[in-house]
Amino acid sequence: MNGLGPASGNFNTDAVPALSYDAENSRVAARPTKTYMTAQSLIGLIEEMMDLKVQQYAESQMKLTPDLASILREKRETDKRRLEQIRTELVRFLQT
Repeated sequence: MNGLGPASGNFNTDAVPALSYDAENSRVAARPTKTYMTAQSLIGLIEEMMDLKVQQYAESQMKLTPDLASILREKRETDKRRLEQIRTELVRFLQT
Protein backbone atom coordinates (compact mmCIF):
# COMPACT_ATOMS: atom_id res chain seq x y z
CA MET A 1 0.00 0.00 0.00
CA ASN A 2 1.43 3.42 -0.93
CA GLY A 3 -0.80 5.59 1.25
CA LEU A 4 -2.80 7.04 -1.64
CA GLY A 5 -6.57 6.85 -1.68
CA PRO A 6 -8.62 5.33 -4.47
CA ALA A 7 -8.82 7.15 -7.79
CA SER A 8 -12.55 7.61 -7.44
CA GLY A 9 -14.36 9.89 -5.06
CA ASN A 10 -16.12 13.20 -4.75
CA PHE A 11 -14.34 15.78 -6.87
CA ASN A 12 -15.07 19.47 -6.74
CA THR A 13 -16.25 20.13 -10.28
CA ASP A 14 -16.71 23.88 -9.80
CA ALA A 15 -12.99 24.52 -9.24
CA VAL A 16 -12.68 25.88 -12.78
CA PRO A 17 -15.62 27.66 -14.41
CA ALA A 18 -17.19 25.82 -17.31
CA LEU A 19 -17.64 28.99 -19.36
CA SER A 20 -15.39 32.01 -19.57
CA TYR A 21 -18.25 34.43 -18.91
CA ASP A 22 -18.52 32.88 -15.45
CA ALA A 23 -14.92 33.81 -14.58
CA GLU A 24 -15.99 36.70 -12.34
CA ASN A 25 -17.88 34.25 -10.13
CA SER A 26 -15.08 31.69 -10.05
CA ARG A 27 -12.99 31.18 -6.95
CA VAL A 28 -9.91 30.53 -9.08
CA ALA A 29 -10.29 33.19 -11.77
CA ALA A 30 -7.67 35.91 -11.74
CA ARG A 31 -8.94 39.23 -10.51
CA PRO A 32 -7.17 42.50 -11.18
CA THR A 33 -5.70 43.93 -8.04
CA LYS A 34 -5.26 47.63 -7.55
CA THR A 35 -1.78 48.65 -6.62
CA TYR A 36 -1.14 52.10 -5.34
CA MET A 37 2.04 54.02 -5.94
CA THR A 38 3.56 55.57 -2.88
CA ALA A 39 5.31 58.92 -2.92
CA GLN A 40 8.59 57.06 -2.39
CA SER A 41 8.06 54.82 -5.43
CA LEU A 42 7.02 57.83 -7.54
CA ILE A 43 10.22 59.66 -6.60
CA GLY A 44 12.21 56.48 -7.29
CA LEU A 45 10.81 56.28 -10.82
CA ILE A 46 11.57 59.94 -11.47
CA GLU A 47 15.12 59.50 -10.16
CA GLU A 48 15.62 56.41 -12.33
CA MET A 49 14.36 58.31 -15.37
CA MET A 50 16.70 61.22 -14.66
CA ASP A 51 19.64 58.85 -14.17
CA LEU A 52 18.97 57.17 -17.51
CA LYS A 53 18.73 60.55 -19.23
CA VAL A 54 22.03 61.73 -17.69
CA GLN A 55 23.68 58.49 -18.82
CA GLN A 56 22.34 59.00 -22.34
CA TYR A 57 23.79 62.50 -22.44
CA ALA A 58 27.18 61.36 -21.09
CA GLU A 59 27.33 58.52 -23.61
CA SER A 60 26.51 60.89 -26.46
CA GLN A 61 29.56 63.02 -25.55
CA MET A 62 32.00 60.08 -25.51
CA LYS A 63 34.38 59.10 -28.30
CA LEU A 64 33.78 55.41 -28.79
CA THR A 65 35.70 52.50 -30.21
CA PRO A 66 33.70 50.23 -32.53
CA ASP A 67 33.44 47.52 -29.83
CA LEU A 68 32.22 49.95 -27.21
CA ALA A 69 29.81 51.53 -29.70
CA SER A 70 28.04 48.22 -30.30
CA ILE A 71 27.75 47.56 -26.55
CA LEU A 72 26.34 51.04 -25.94
CA ARG A 73 23.90 50.61 -28.82
CA GLU A 74 22.41 47.58 -27.05
CA LYS A 75 22.37 49.50 -23.76
CA ARG A 76 20.53 52.40 -25.42
CA GLU A 77 17.85 50.04 -26.69
CA THR A 78 17.42 48.57 -23.20
CA ASP A 79 17.38 52.04 -21.64
CA LYS A 80 14.82 53.21 -24.19
CA ARG A 81 12.50 50.32 -23.26
CA ARG A 82 12.94 51.04 -19.55
CA LEU A 83 12.20 54.75 -20.06
CA GLU A 84 9.01 53.80 -21.89
CA GLN A 85 8.03 51.51 -19.01
CA ILE A 86 8.64 54.31 -16.51
CA ARG A 87 6.58 56.74 -18.58
CA THR A 88 3.74 54.23 -18.76
CA GLU A 89 3.82 53.70 -14.98
CA LEU A 90 3.86 57.46 -14.32
CA VAL A 91 0.99 58.11 -16.74
CA ARG A 92 -1.05 55.29 -15.17
CA PHE A 93 -0.42 56.78 -11.73
CA LEU A 94 -1.31 60.31 -12.76
CA GLN A 95 -4.52 59.21 -14.50
CA THR A 96 -5.90 57.50 -11.38
